Amino acid sequence: MDKVTQIIKKNTEIVTLIKEHLEIVNKDFLSKHLRIVEDTVWNRQDPPVAFPYKKISFDDYAARLLHLHWLTNNNRGPFIINTELHDSYITSLHFHEDLESLEECKEMAINSFNRNDYIRSLVGKHCLWNVWHSDLTTGEQAQAQEVLIVDLKTILNFDIDSLRCFDIKIGDGICSCEIEEFGSVKLTKFKGVFGDKVNYYDNKSCLTKDRVIDIPFSIYWMSHNWDVIDISEGFFNNCNEVESVSLPDELRTFNWSFWNCPNLKEIKIKVRDVHKHKDIAYFSHEGVLYRTVGDGECELVAYPNMHAKDFSIPSKIGYRRVIGITKFAFKDCHNIESIHIPKFVKYIGCNAFYRCINLKYVYYYGLLEDINIEGFYGNYGSVNPIWLCKTTIPSWEPKVNISFSEKDNVGILSISIGNVDYNLRSFKSKISGNYIHFYGETAVTSAFWKMVMHEYPNEQHPIVFSVDYIEALEFVRKLNTLTQLEFDLPSREYWLDLRRRCSDFKLYLKCDNLPLNEWKSK
Repeated sequence: MDKVTQIIKKNTEIVTLIKEHLEIVNKDFLSKHLRIVEDTVWNRQDPPVAFPYKKISFDDYAARLLHLHWLTNNNRGPFIINTELHDSYITSLHFHEDLESLEECKEMAINSFNRNDYIRSLVGKHCLWNVWHSDLTTGEQAQAQEVLIVDLKTILNFDIDSLRCFDIKIGDGICSCEIEEFGSVKLTKFKGVFGDKVNYYDNKSCLTKDRVIDIPFSIYWMSHNWDVIDISEGFFNNCNEVESVSLPDELRTFNWSFWNCPNLKEIKIKVRDVHKHKDIAYFSHEGVLYRTVGDGECELVAYPNMHAKDFSIPSKIGYRRVIGITKFAFKDCHNIESIHIPKFVKYIGCNAFYRCINLKYVYYYGLLEDINIEGFYGNYGSVNPIWLCKTTIPSWEPKVNISFSEKDNVGILSISIGNVDYNLRSFKSKISGNYIHFYGETAVTSAFWKMVMHEYPNEQHPIVFSVDYIEALEFVRKLNTLTQLEFDLPSREYWLDLRRRCSDFKLYLKCDNLPLNEWKSK
């Protein structure tokens, strides 16, 4: 008998045992034989202190019938009738520990018994475990699962759809899940349980009070971990207290999902294994969600409403060039007032800026005829910002100030371009010669980069460098023209070696051959 046939036969036997078990163990059986007992647990303090707690037990008749085994601090029973198939569902029925009456605890435990939940628990622990933890191929697993579905319908009259759809708790909310394929799950709806019912236009939703929603990498269900790979459209709708959302890196599909999230500041992608190098479909950059769409290309997918009033889309993120903005990417973002779009962006999806009622300016650093625009429609009238493209954006020259100071035999070179500062310091051992050699005190920020490159800056954080060596050379050339100093980069070989060795590579400037006497006299 081959492996598939063996597993199918074994699973059919288990389903038959479950049927026999359920003919005995039901709410009536529990009402007669289940009881709640009080016990104590000792802590590890010196001296130890005993704490009272309650647990589920059975009378002597039920304990013998169910082969109930009590081990130290571990209740292993009951078992499926006349078998060694373990059943933990009964002993984990819910009741509140703070209820004083044992009868109240018993009533609550019995009321929490659910036949479908019971079957799911037993099928997950025994039948599906046989399939998933065998060495069957994907096709063989599917064959075994199809027979199991037939057995569940015919032998147990069980609604197989309830195996695929279930709810779990995330934060203070309840999340509806749907199994699309074995081993992975789709999140379909997020339902708050402590928030108030609200009407938001035609939508009725129950809000969560969580400020942070952290979607797990996987969800434990039916004795198995299911990877979260899909999130339905509108999943986060009306989470109006949420400030941060974290999503797993295995995400395969994610449709726009942040309607009425006025306090959302960041969307993050968390990585399960930082040492595992892989291309992921969705990634986060500075709190904004992007999606890989091709070799070396990506598009902006979702922008949090409270991220920034003025936002610049980067030309490049890592090795990916940003080429587009998807449908509804900025939908309902009342906070944004201006946006800077690099020339490489060639399309703006349908209603990408739907209800961005405060958007006033769009700076596009390319030619208007080169971009496909569908994104500026919505209620409250059409969103109609002023467009400034390559031919209409005014040219400007930022004001440059340079100063030198000395403290404790350390030279400090301060450069201000526009309203952005950058400081370099000398080494003590090198200030006594005829020339000073300066090294950047901090990494180059995106604001400093944009000032030098004649772009409109709005961010002060350091660049985790996605630019290539040629772009960096152009930056240094323009910086030298502005300052009349001699900034330089390391050799191309050293630059590439640094990028290979450093996952968070940043740009630090150096300035050599600055005449000491000349600057001391300034």
